[in-house]
This record gives sequence, structure tokens and C-alpha cells, in this order.
Amino acid sequence: MTLFGKMKLRVVALGICISVFAGCSAYEKNETEAHVTQLSDGTFEIELRFHGRAYNPHNLSPFPGRYRGANWLYLKSTTGTVPGSEIIVTSEKAKLSGYAADRFQKGSVSFSDDSMTVKLEAGRYRSIYGHNGHYRLVHVGAQKPN
Repeated sequence: MTLFGKMKLRVVALGICISVFAGCSAYEKNETEAHVTQLSDGTFEIELRFHGRAYNPHNLSPFPGRYRGANWLYLKSTTGTVPGSEIIVTSEKAKLSGYAADRFQKGSVSFSDDSMTVKLEAGRYRSIYGHNGHYRLVHVGAQKPN
């Protein structure tokens, strides 16, 4: 095997290793707007959208795939500060119990004017909620609550 052939083989092997090990790596970016809907029972549903890119180790592609997703927060008020223990966070719309729903023991969501700040932390795992941040509120389907 020539020197060029050995080098080419090493580059291919390195590319495969990077693709396999990068399968877990991704970046995710939160949208800047949170969409608020008041449900018929008075509960507020807040949609937090995000998008990102991730490598898929199963198809061995060196190119990352794109994805979009959302989490929904369900709470009784959109004024002042709401403690995390009173908020249900779910990865599936309207699924308020089961595997998709979670409650955060620590942290809060604070509202001021037309914006909100999410600072949630799961107590049992001490993990920070991945979509903490500052959002501009967009009221959908109804007037802004007083």
C-alpha cells in the first residue's frame, strides 16, 4: 500500500469515528418568541419553540440533520412570578401527565409587560431546564390578559 493509500485510509477511519462519536453532539437554539394561549378552563398554554442541528450516527452521514421542536408550559397566571412547582412542562402539547410531562421543584417563570423570563431547575436531578431564557410574549387567539 502506498503512502497516499495509508493516509486516505486513516482519513476515512477518522471520519467514521467522528461521525459515530458526534452522534450525541448537537446545537439547539431557542426561538425568541413564546406563543401564549388562554385555554377554556383559564389555564395558560405557552409554547416555547426551538430548532437545531444534530448528527445521526445511524446513517453515518458526515452532515448534520436539522430539526424543530417545542415544549409547552401550563400555568394559571401570566403576571408576576410563578414558582416552578406550579408549572407543568411537557414535550407533547396538552399531555399534562405521563412520561412527557414534568414539574420543576426549583426556579420560576417571571412576567413583565410583554416578556417573560424562564429560570427552571429540576430538583431531583439538579439539571437546568434546556430552554431557560428571555422570551417576548405573543398572545394567540385572544386579547392580552389584564
